[in-house]
Amino acid sequence: MSSNFSRRRMLAAGAGAVLGATSATSVSAAPLGTQASAGTAADSASDTAPWGAAGRGEETRSLDELYQDAIAEGGKLVVYAGGDLANSGSGAGAREAFRQRFPEIDLTLIVDYSKYHDVRVDNQFATDTLVPDLVQLQTLHDFTRWKREGRLLSYKPAGFSKLHKQFRDPDGAWVAGMVIAFSYLYDVAAAGANAPQTPLDLVDPRWKGAIASSYPHDDDAVLYLFALYVEKYGWDWVADFAAQQPQFARGSFSPGTAVSTKQKIIGVGTGGSPTSTGPTRMGMARQQREAGRLAERARIARDLHDTLAQELAGNRMLLQAAERDWDRRPEAARKQVRAVTETLGASLADTRSIIRDLTPPALVQGDLAAALRELCARKGSGDGMPRVAFGTLGEFRSVPPDRAAELLRVAQGLLANACEHARAAHVWVTLDRRDAGAVTVEVWDNGVGFDAASPGRGASVDGRGFGLAAGRERLAAYGGTLTVDSAPGRGTRMRATLPVETPVPASTR
Repeated sequence: MSSNFSRRRMLAAGAGAVLGATSATSVSAAPLGTQASAGTAADSASDTAPWGAAGRGEETRSLDELYQDAIAEGGKLVVYAGGDLANSGSGAGAREAFRQRFPEIDLTLIVDYSKYHDVRVDNQFATDTLVPDLVQLQTLHDFTRWKREGRLLSYKPAGFSKLHKQFRDPDGAWVAGMVIAFSYLYDVAAAGANAPQTPLDLVDPRWKGAIASSYPHDDDAVLYLFALYVEKYGWDWVADFAAQQPQFARGSFSPGTAVSTKQKIIGVGTGGSPTSTGPTRMGMARQQREAGRLAERARIARDLHDTLAQELAGNRMLLQAAERDWDRRPEAARKQVRAVTETLGASLADTRSIIRDLTPPALVQGDLAAALRELCARKGSGDGMPRVAFGTLGEFRSVPPDRAAELLRVAQGLLANACEHARAAHVWVTLDRRDAGAVTVEVWDNGVGFDAASPGRGASVDGRGFGLAAGRERLAAYGGTLTVDSAPGRGTRMRATLPVETPVPASTR
């Protein structure tokens, strides 16, 4: 590595771009410097760099500006990335995405276990032969140590201040990208009613030969997990666990693979989702299970609000209109009652779907566009309701079922708000797939509008303000957004957007 600081400035700028490209799979990352070149990296940065150094603000340049600066200063970037496999989440996908976005940068991305990368870096520091410009590892402890030694360049990427303070070094020496929960997993169907509830259950004789495990010293996270087991249950637990004849393998992905492919019932020392309700579940402590139950209750509350509550509110309006028309317009009243009957049937199906934790019924037989078209036809069928039109933009692309379900629920809530509160004559619903990486549902009405900038908006006196907040929460869980554009007298435009090609977070080493 050159000792010229201009070279380092380019590398730190490139490192910010790499973080943007690989944040879905990175745990922690930091741009590196050497003490031998010009004092500590932090000292050099404060003398030369106008961006994100200790005591300075966040990066203000755009990615395109950073890209051009990096090209001008050499256009090379070397990254050490922690991972189980050379082409895991930290490998092939990140390389391809980076090269498509920054084709003139010569990227070298080397994937290996974090416990090997940190030793390499320490040896290179000792011999003044540092190779990587950016390091992404599984845990933070190397970065805090390297910062104390003055090895890291300070850099605060755009959005740095929005990160939780425990996910970033205050001087910008490192940034954490994600949290991975490590525990044990089990196959719900195979384990049955006697599924392991605590690590003590893992040494029950009935699970002998049914356990897959990563090696206890496989990486820092697995070693920490087993250290906690020893601290809690003692070394006798370790001996009893070994007597279960677990199938040991390298890589913390291996236990999960063994469970998902039905080779084993239990996998120990692997990552997963603590709130998963799928065919595999993560073993959690009582407090964690309670947190998961609370999250599930919140999800069910959102589902009920966006389906049953909205439909019941609409049906109430139709029945009130039917009551007014009962004597003087009996045919109109009967039409409104028939509409209520139809929507109650759909509500019953939705409720059963929630109970079974399935996708919305309309998505079972068709795609998102068909489900939205059916929703709009149902909403616009009653007297006293605005006319509801549905359309699509862009070429047809399939939407993953989980994202399609969330968008349909959000659209249901937005459409209900427009029909019940906007006093609109027309509502337009559009499914927009022109962006290859995202899908958007727009609900636009020509109603009375409101002051979207009002700080009190979203907590209405009739309790219906849960809708927008619930929609934002739903979308945020998948990295999506909900925007509202409105003003008194000019209607309201609401856009719900979800990414549809976000890579699945992969455990990194």
